[in-house]
Amino acid sequence: MIINYKEFCTLESKKSQEDFFKKADALIKKYSTSSKDEDSRTEYIIKTSAGDYAVTLNKHENGKVYSIFGRFEDLEKAKKDEYIKQMIGLSGKANFHAHTAEEALDEFKKFAEKITKK
Repeated sequence: MIINYKEFCTLESKKSQEDFFKKADALIKKYSTSSKDEDSRTEYIIKTSAGDYAVTLNKHENGKVYSIFGRFEDLEKAKKDEYIKQMIGLSGKANFHAHTAEEALDEFKKFAEKITKK
């Protein structure tokens, strides 16, 4: 089978994203108290002293950026924690984007350990 470079990159990207999703799912489950699986994404809740942190993994990402999306449900409560306040700014979001899966996973893990004290 002959496949052009663009198709090859798309297939490689999809495989990399699928591998990332599996690793991210396992990592997030170490910290979460619940998860909800939907067709295009999985949502998790991580309990913290600053309130619930909702994490979302999109299953059908095909790009070269690896992402874990997160936001605090109670923005005012979250802002009382100085570390979290620095991470979320005004939006309540603490998202992790990187060009390598390892970097995205490492950054999320550091954050999750800090906010859950694990």
